[in-house]
Amino acid sequence: MISMKNDRIIASWDKIEPSDSANERMLTAILERNRSVRNGKDKVNYMSKTKKTLIPVVACLAILIAVTGIIGGNLGWFGSKGYTARLANGDSIAYCNGSTGETSFEVEYPISSRELTDTELNAVFPASTESRSAVGTFRDETGDLLRIEGKIGDASVIYAQDGFPVNDVVIEGNETTSSVAGVPVTAGYYITNPNSRGEQLAVFFGSFKIGNTNAYVECFGDKDKADEVSQTTAELIFQIIEKGEPDFSAVTR
Repeated sequence: MISMKNDRIIASWDKIEPSDSANERMLTAILERNRSVRNGKDKVNYMSKTKKTLIPVVACLAILIAVTGIIGGNLGWFGSKGYTARLANGDSIAYCNGSTGETSFEVEYPISSRELTDTELNAVFPASTESRSAVGTFRDETGDLLRIEGKIGDASVIYAQDGFPVNDVVIEGNETTSSVAGVPVTAGYYITNPNSRGEQLAVFFGSFKIGNTNAYVECFGDKDKADEVSQTTAELIFQIIEKGEPDFSAVTR
């Protein structure tokens, strides 16, 4: 039985993912950068149109309930805040407050890994002006590509063949499922505990399936910019779905 956390894979994965000891420095650097760079993105508009009814009093009541529910939900009046990001095609992704925990998984055959080339990155990731990197995990006996774990900018993107674990993260708590271009997307978010400076991150994530490939996307940013992070996460998910199932055959051992 070979552990997915063996030394051969850890050495490669550590190249694209910070270690636990670097989390504090990473969080501080991100927040410092966010303070100095303001990209002027508009926040997501959460308001939806309310249809008129024949009775004015009922119409007013319906509008009041809709406005209270949407604004109250997003401001956390009724408990944990929820977020909704709207996409260019008219679809939207709703996020409920949840959390993630770590676990481990094992496979019963030898595996190996290597970094993907630029050509291979183009075959599996959507086009982006952000930096991209990834590591592929292969089954030694057959050479089959089992899993890809990568970065697009600060976002984490993971693909895995059907039947192989996507990652070692367990999603806990509340989630909600939305439809993006006909693909069900299960999404959620959580807020990290304050660091030594009292700063917190908002982490948004979504999981979905394209063909025979399972996908997981995760983005993070300053808690005060959670609206923008939720939108960035949704747009990346949409780009991945629009590109279609990643071409695993383009990546060979």
